[in-house]
Amino acid sequence: MAKKVLPTNFMDDILNESMNGKRRWTITQNDDGTYTLEDATTYDQLGNTFGQAQVNEMNKAINESVDQARVIDDYKTLAAVNQEGFVPGAKPVAQLISDLKVVKEHSVWEQIGTLSGTAQKIFDFSQCEEICLVTTCAGNAKLVYTVKIPVVVLSEDKIHVCNGGYTAGTGAQCEWEISKTSCRLLACYVGGTNYTGSATTIYAR
Repeated sequence: MAKKVLPTNFMDDILNESMNGKRRWTITQNDDGTYTLEDATTYDQLGNTFGQAQVNEMNKAINESVDQARVIDDYKTLAAVNQEGFVPGAKPVAQLISDLKVVKEHSVWEQIGTLSGTAQKIFDFSQCEEICLVTTCAGNAKLVYTVKIPVVVLSEDKIHVCNGGYTAGTGAQCEWEISKTSCRLLACYVGGTNYTGSATTIYAR
C-alpha cells in the first residue's frame, strides 16, 4: 500500500488592509431572541479549513509511519530477526544486494576460452573457484565430454583428468592436462580412434 501523502500547502486567512488587522462581523437578531454572527471581513486570501477530518488524517498517517526503533540498520541483526513489524534500513539492504551480486558472480558459468585440438594454452585460473571443460568430439558432434575441476586442487604442476571409460579399443574417453596456469586436450577417444582435432570450450565460475 502506498504511503499517504499529506498536504503541505495549507494557507492562513489574509485580511485586507482596510480591516486594520481586525475581522468584521454582522450581528443579526433572530425571531427567537438569539443573534447570528456573520463574517463580514474583507479577505485578500481565504485560508484552509483545519478541523477534525484533517487532524484524524494526520494522526492516521503518523500511526502508520515507520517506527525508527523498529528499523534494523545492522546486517547481522537483520539476519537474526524473524519477528513481524521490523523493517530493514538502507545500509543492510545495500550490503545484502552487494553480497548477492558476489554470489551470482561465483555461481554463473562464464566461458573464458577455447582449445583447438591438442595445443596447449595459457590461462590464469587463480581467480576462479571451479573449471568446466567441454570437448566436442571431432568424429561425432553429438558426442560431448565434460569434466568439472575445483581450482583448489590445481597447482603449478600439471595433472591429468579423464572422463568416460576406454579399454582395448572400445568405449569413449577424453583426457585433459591442466594446471593453475595452463590447459590442453591430450586425447579424445571413441572406439579405437583418437580424435585429436576435437574442440574444447573452457568455462569457469
